[in-house]
Amino acid sequence: MTGPCPDDRETVSLAFANTPDDGYADAGEAAAALQAWLVEQRLVRDGVAVSGSELERFVRLREAIRGILGARIAGRAPEGSAVRIVEAAALAAPGAPIGVWAEDGAVTRGWRPTGGDPLDRAAAALAADVVDVVCDHGGRLVDGGADARFVLAPA
Repeated sequence: MTGPCPDDRETVSLAFANTPDDGYADAGEAAAALQAWLVEQRLVRDGVAVSGSELERFVRLREAIRGILGARIAGRAPEGSAVRIVEAAALAAPGAPIGVWAEDGAVTRGWRPTGGDPLDRAAAALAADVVDVVCDHGGRLVDGGADARFVLAPA
């Protein structure tokens, strides 16, 4: 996971908040799409299965993240239930923020899991990222419209 940097327009938590709500034939197809997205974002390794209950948990997490981002844009406190869902996800798996260094010396935030269930770690990484977004870059958070519901305005 990489966290927000001043020139990024979308972070992993914003990308997650911007994923589609529908268009799936059934829950199995939606779970497979979530699994593929988590692998694409390097939040889990290929082969980590997403069950129906895990799909429900990630849908609740996405809705909570959306609520928190929307509240930050509106300049108000988010609903307590959204905060509790994100906090529970953040506390579900151990890990630590790290610096991810590119060959050219550029650095971004990353997350190093230190144990626990892979889907718990993925949820924790998403929760940690949204906290970074609202705390460190919330003033740049804007409604991106139909294509990207939430984005960071250029610095």
